Amino acid sequence: MRFGELAYKHIRYAEVQKKLQAFPVFHASKVNASLIKLNPANASSDSLAKQESSFGTILHGLLLQREALTSAIKELSTKHPSLKLDIKEVLSGPNAAFKTISDDILQHVCGRKVETIELRRNAILPKDEYYATLLNAIPPSSTHLFDEQQVSELLKQPSL
Repeated sequence: MRFGELAYKHIRYAEVQKKLQAFPVFHASKVNASLIKLNPANASSDSLAKQESSFGTILHGLLLQREALTSAIKELSTKHPSLKLDIKEVLSGPNAAFKTISDDILQHVCGRKVETIELRRNAILPKDEYYATLLNAIPPSSTHLFDEQQVSELLKQPSL
């Protein structure tokens, strides 16, 4: 970060982002095509989709980091069997500060991603309170803001 400098906005991240992205779970959820007609004005919220995607990228990166740490612990334990318990206790034991902080960061990022999904869902709900309540009872899928099959079943109902 280069705060205090005019070059503050010249941080390159696109190449790193490509390495950390994973589809579909760690990317922005898709808007269900069948719901766009219910509230077309609010169907696309580009900034919230980018925010959700960013949280997904960070989340995937944290999980990759955790995997790399686990591999490093195993490798060190193999090379230095006498240190195996100490290494595990210090880095990944139940009272390890690193593990606690890592778990807290993961929980925070997951929570923020879910909040962003909820904001995106709320933005495309129809104005009609009855229909909005029915849609709100449908959870997101790993790819869409609302489970595709459940939305399809709901829209088949004659009252909709």
